[in-house]
Amino acid sequence: MRFLSLLGLGSCLLLCSTLYAQLHIQKISEPSGKTLDKALHTSELIQSDSKPFTVKLQIAQPKVEDGPYSATIEETWVSPTEWIRKVNAPGLSQLTVMNTTGTHFVTKGDYFPEWLRTFVTALFTPVPDKDVWDKLQMPLTHIELPNGGKSSPCMHNEFNLGTSPVVQINFANVCFKDGVIENVQSPNYSAGFSNYQKFGRLKVPRMISVQDGRIGLTGTIISLEPAQSTDPDLFATPVDASNTDPLASFTVSTEQLTKLAGGSIPLPWPDPIPGSGMFTVWVSLDHDGVIKEVHTLNTDESGFAYDMSSKLIGRQWKAPKLNGESVQVEGAIVFSYPPIAQ
Repeated sequence: MRFLSLLGLGSCLLLCSTLYAQLHIQKISEPSGKTLDKALHTSELIQSDSKPFTVKLQIAQPKVEDGPYSATIEETWVSPTEWIRKVNAPGLSQLTVMNTTGTHFVTKGDYFPEWLRTFVTALFTPVPDKDVWDKLQMPLTHIELPNGGKSSPCMHNEFNLGTSPVVQINFANVCFKDGVIENVQSPNYSAGFSNYQKFGRLKVPRMISVQDGRIGLTGTIISLEPAQSTDPDLFATPVDASNTDPLASFTVSTEQLTKLAGGSIPLPWPDPIPGSGMFTVWVSLDHDGVIKEVHTLNTDESGFAYDMSSKLIGRQWKAPKLNGESVQVEGAIVFSYPPIAQ
């Protein structure tokens, strides 16, 4: 559920204000209070009072069987210090075991896709930056139409990405419906939640939606049950496990990405360039520095931005390093067109 701005922010603010006045649309804001806390207490699987459970999420691209986006996530959770998770996708399998000695990983594959990581996060931590929202205390805002219709109430935040002189405003949102989370949007994590059903005292979303570029993906909980008596050996540390996640992804700054690129980041601009504006992209690099995924965020023209940013996929940059070890990284790059020399 990546978000595209079809108008420049300034133009949008001016146009939207004019339309609101002409159509008698009201923008209503009110304190958010404990809305987020209550929504998560109602629906989040892992909480301080959670009972042991087993869950299986099946991920697919609608109408495509066994495609590159097919995957499963399974977990048996007993307590914060006793759980086991299995993630399987084309070219990747990872077993994660948490026990009293720590977290242990058995991994096959060399890249953990961002879209798959989003599903893992959405299943167990639907609002991963809750502490940020708690500090911001942003109001709940919704739109009321003359006929009485209302949009979903959302908390909204704006911030700059990029480096001077190429800096663009980007956005994050948490939206609610009927007291639960409807969708979450941010540069590196966006997901929609629907088909809430009872599970013990909870209402759990049985469907998670994620947008990967122009491809819509659906994760469906096909099994969610209380965990029965569990064999303690299930949580034993695997013999071939590592104590760190070899495919963990680290968010880096635009400056760091530019260094990995070896300086400027050129694009094959058309001649002539259609108009002028800016767009932000979120890129994901594997251990070798190859760009594996690109997502368009805020943009003045969505089609052009998508076409241009997709040309970054497959580029080879320097291998990202952390403490001397190659790692996956991700981060934002802002482009202006026509390009501004930096």
